[in-house]
Amino acid sequence: MSKTLFFKEGEVVLKEGELSFEAYIIESGVARVTKRGLKGESIFLADLEEDEIFGEMGWLDRSPRSATVTAKTRLAIRVLNEEDAAKFITHNPEALLPILRVLGSRLRETLRLIEKFTHKEGVTK
Repeated sequence: MSKTLFFKEGEVVLKEGELSFEAYIIESGVARVTKRGLKGESIFLADLEEDEIFGEMGWLDRSPRSATVTAKTRLAIRVLNEEDAAKFITHNPEALLPILRVLGSRLRETLRLIEKFTHKEGVTK
């Protein structure tokens, strides 16, 4: 059964590199997603709002967190644990479609950014 967690503005929800196997759906508030740059700087990736999901990659493939998520405002998030993933896959696989769409969209945006930076820096084959 999923539970709801609450965070104050500025609190870290999850940290890049950590292992955890939960996904989160925003019930209220705004979450800021950042990634560590090569020089240790924080790079802004996105602000996520109500009904958006994050942490889905670790939830699905048990990989370390790829970014840090911080509460930009007061934040309430619903936790989806590993057991929830198994239930979705077994009993309600169509419920995974929105998550797959999010993954596809984020992958497409990542590829767009890679293309932008490789062309900007003159890296071509």
